Amino acid sequence: MKRKLLSLTLVLTLLATSAACVYASNNGAKNNGNKAAVTTTVTEQSDSTEKIKNDNGKNDSAAKAAKKEGIIQKKAQIRSEYTTEELDAVNDAIEKIKKEDPNAKVLGFDSVISDDAKFKFDTPPVIKGGRTLIPVRAITEGFGAELAFDKESQVVTITKGDTVIELTLGSMVAVVNGEEVQMDTKANIVNSRTYVPLRFIMETFKLSVGWDQDTETVEIGDGTTDVPEGTTTDTTETTSPDAITVSE
Repeated sequence: MKRKLLSLTLVLTLLATSAACVYASNNGAKNNGNKAAVTTTVTEQSDSTEKIKNDNGKNDSAAKAAKKEGIIQKKAQIRSEYTTEELDAVNDAIEKIKKEDPNAKVLGFDSVISDDAKFKFDTPPVIKGGRTLIPVRAITEGFGAELAFDKESQVVTITKGDTVIELTLGSMVAVVNGEEVQMDTKANIVNSRTYVPLRFIMETFKLSVGWDQDTETVEIGDGTTDVPEGTTTDTTETTSPDAITVSE
């Protein structure tokens, strides 16, 4: 009788052990499957994130390429409107400016563009001391503003709509609608022309100003929106947002 009980106990023990092994094996396989599923999900998420980054990068590159092409076309249009004589005059002005100030950076006569105005220079924009200066007559005529100059007081008056800007040559203080405003640069004479701060003039007239580094182009907007993405407010000479100035 005792032998039968021992045999039965042994059989039950073996069955229990076998069942435990089978459960552990199945559970282990299930856990391995879950781990594999998690690993696959993480990998898929990573691949998806990378794809989005690549797509965004391609879109940014395409937008920048389209923007650059648009600027190049506008500059080509500007150049086509100059006669041979006018181009000769601009080249002479460039040489004179370089002799006057070897440290000045001379910009191209096609370096200022706008969808709302056309500019024609007989003397080009320049960058001095990290500030872009532009001939005041060209910029005012481009936007249909009125220009007056008092030789005795050396005051340049620019009027557009209800806004009146008075600039005294050599002074960093402007008068806008009767109120004094401090500038970070000054109006001055370059190549016998009056040059004034472009950014100050444009922003006083509620216009936006940006700088495209790749094409060395000043972009003037209508002020209702920011300048295009990828366009800074600086020139090649500085990273300051005040890098643009005007001349006459």
